[in-house]
Amino acid sequence: MSADIDELLPDSAVNLDIAAKDWRDAICLAGNALKESGFTTDEYTDQMIETVEKMGP
Repeated sequence: MSADIDELLPDSAVNLDIAAKDWRDAICLAGNALKESGFTTDEYTDQMIETVEKMGP
């Protein structure tokens, strides 16, 4: 069983055509959209950044 991304997340959880200053800003913008939609927390966004810092992109 598989689902398309548009079946899992509402449009408000995904931002398109938004400029990010760098990769950290891109993660923050994406994390904020997910948080505002009720899917994640600030801590999750922080963990995404930590993971990229440790493991690379």
